[in-house]
Amino acid sequence: MKRKRKIMLFDQPYEYCLSDCDGTLVGSNLELAKETQKAIKKYQRMSGYRFGLITGRHPLANLKLAHELNVQLPIVACNGAVVMDLKLKQVLFAESIKNALALKFFDDAIKLGLEVTVYSPTQMLTTIHNQRIKTWVTYQKKVKKKYRWDIILFANNAELRAAIASEQFAVVEFILRTSGQQETSIQKLFTKYAKLTQNVQSLPHLYNVTAIGVNKLFGMQKWAEIVKTDYKKIITFGDNYNDLEMISQVEQGIAVGNAVEALKQVAFKVIEPMSENGVGLELERMIKAKE
Repeated sequence: MKRKRKIMLFDQPYEYCLSDCDGTLVGSNLELAKETQKAIKKYQRMSGYRFGLITGRHPLANLKLAHELNVQLPIVACNGAVVMDLKLKQVLFAESIKNALALKFFDDAIKLGLEVTVYSPTQMLTTIHNQRIKTWVTYQKKVKKKYRWDIILFANNAELRAAIASEQFAVVEFILRTSGQQETSIQKLFTKYAKLTQNVQSLPHLYNVTAIGVNKLFGMQKWAEIVKTDYKKIITFGDNYNDLEMISQVEQGIAVGNAVEALKQVAFKVIEPMSENGVGLELERMIKAKE
């Protein structure tokens, strides 16, 4: 008697999924819940590894998370400015801010007293006094060496500016941290550079600045070209303002329950919050629908 060939579920058309990280998959402790990890790894097995990451983080800050989730696909990082193969640590695409513009923007940000972190595709660069970078320095101390990346600290902003001017690296993103008193000033800065840069708020008093036209939708479109798929068919998950374009411009853009209201308004669907394993539960429902 002939035994029937077992049909694997990935013989059926499983969708590509791209998920934001912070606030969508992990909380402020940067740790992944076990039930979320289990559900995503199951989707990886069943789909043929069609789950990936799209994040405002620096690409290499995702090394541990990508390993935990068995991500085989390239990731989109720096709010769409970089597409990277994390397995090879190879930059597949990067859209940088032109050096002359980067210097002018940096000078104006420093004049306002803003705390500035610079992202290149493979490095974080800032001063030793930067408070935001301490989160990542502390994080690196907790993880294995293979999950660490270059964080370059300068004595002051003048040395950091000189490093930008040297053009030894490409600036793909600025991270700006404000105090409550600087909110009006930073909006004036964004107005001044509105035709030259793209900005979005990612956390209270924290803003991400990329080249004009660069956002997660832009990065996802580049990713889709590399993977050879229709970006509109990608299922996306997010929680914040920097997810608006990618959630609203695909057929199934999904907001977790803890998302900002503006994202919920444009989402195809609102699921359980991150704290209740929203993405994991949705993936389980997707798997069940294929059975």
